[in-house]
Amino acid sequence: MAYLRSYHTQKGIKYLIREGSKDIANLGYCTRREAEKSLKQVSQEIARQKLNRKFHLRDDKLLFSDYLDIYIDNYLGRKAPETRISELKAIAKFKNLFGHIPLAELQKADIEQYINWRLAYKKKNGDPVSPKSIEVELGYLKLILNKAVDDAYLNVSPYKPSIKAPKIDKPLPRFLTVQECQTLLDTCSAHLRSILLLDVLTGLRKGELLRLKFSEIDFDRKVIAVVSEPNRHTKNRRSRLIDLHPTALEELRFLTTNWPHPSLNKYLPRQKHQIEYVFCHEDGNPFKEIKRSFGRAKRIAGLEGIKFHDLRKTFVSWLAQTGTHPKVAMMLAGHSDVKITMDVYTGISRDEMKQAINSLPSFDSSKKLRVISG
Repeated sequence: MAYLRSYHTQKGIKYLIREGSKDIANLGYCTRREAEKSLKQVSQEIARQKLNRKFHLRDDKLLFSDYLDIYIDNYLGRKAPETRISELKAIAKFKNLFGHIPLAELQKADIEQYINWRLAYKKKNGDPVSPKSIEVELGYLKLILNKAVDDAYLNVSPYKPSIKAPKIDKPLPRFLTVQECQTLLDTCSAHLRSILLLDVLTGLRKGELLRLKFSEIDFDRKVIAVVSEPNRHTKNRRSRLIDLHPTALEELRFLTTNWPHPSLNKYLPRQKHQIEYVFCHEDGNPFKEIKRSFGRAKRIAGLEGIKFHDLRKTFVSWLAQTGTHPKVAMMLAGHSDVKITMDVYTGISRDEMKQAINSLPSFDSSKKLRVISG
């Protein structure tokens, strides 16, 4: 890695750029700012030379697909599993459309073409791609191109501020009433009922809940420790403690010795190889998805419009309705910013809207204005 070396003389300060123990550039007498600017240029040139040696390509011939492979090797390993899977799917689409284009020749028009291609694309069920999905993919693309600039593979990113993702109509936050939640729980199989019950009483993200370990539960202190580890990140890479509701605590105590069989819809004695994860398959490996069983339960309960994430919204909304301070709700939900708690998750029920309207003052409407005709 290149660095600056300075020498103080009677004439002033003389700067050299060194790499390891070798002098690679003599800058002479200059200011510190000028020296740092030269260091940045030299570092970029060194990075380009290393890239050329690795791929035996000139800079202007490096394909975008080749840089995507570099990006995967250098950056994706640090991200949470769900983010990594999502970004890899987006990268596959980037390779499909303009992976053959040299990185240096990628233009704003290519990105706009990608947006139009995704808008016209139809999924297997015939539905169009949602604007939210396209927005997420463009976010990944912008990040990748910025990394290419940081790594000195590009001088300027072709992703311009004028590139706009499709507009998204944000629906009102959806959360369940207590009765809807009870109806949903009554239709669930044994393993799904435990998952949904704990989710609506803890506000855990789906990935956090499905990977929950018994070692992260302190039954004496009645808390769950949501731990962010190098190979098992939370969304914002922050660990947190969640106090357990009595019903959630009772459910977890029951699950320590009883394993909910996902197919037989009954509880069996938990075996030694099943004591690591709270929710696991028969071989002890944790669940990765519950889409099929959750979809079936929604249909039976008449709640097909809800998503699993709505249970988390319900948790925070119930906290808001009981007067919980937003900062407390933010900490329990593991949000990085209280604005997320306030703007996204704290929904308003229809009953609250009606109550607000009925609280407005009343006026005497018995005396009508006389209508004069003619």
